[in-house]
Amino acid sequence: MTAWVTITASDLEDHQASALVDALRNSALGSDQADPFDTLAAGRIAYIRNRISGRVRVSATPNTVPLELKTCACWLIIQTMMGRLQMNPEKVQQDQIDQAYRDLKIAGTEELPITAADDAVQAEVQTPGAISVVTTPHRQPTRHSMDGL
Repeated sequence: MTAWVTITASDLEDHQASALVDALRNSALGSDQADPFDTLAAGRIAYIRNRISGRVRVSATPNTVPLELKTCACWLIIQTMMGRLQMNPEKVQQDQIDQAYRDLKIAGTEELPITAADDAVQAEVQTPGAISVVTTPHRQPTRHSMDGL
């Protein structure tokens, strides 16, 4: 088993130009607003982990993904950061983002082998609750039950 990888801002530079990554991280910030990477990345990584949690036990280390989904995670984070600035991806970028979603869809099935984490834990997902079926008895009108109407 191998450890999962933590996605950092520098990982995005493997998939996009450094200047664009810097712009995505530093543009349009409020006066006390910090770099949005950590918050946005955590959301997209949680999405990926939830998507595969039905198949594999996830790592106990937060913000980690299996190595097989590292590229997928980077592109989903880039897409989210571009959306924050209301930027539309170029065709090449959109193709990569679309591929990331296709890969993630496959990752939810047995078609893509995913390595287990060294520190695997059962994902915290809501289990379906029991249901009660409520029915009413069938009432047959009779001369006796209709008496007095």
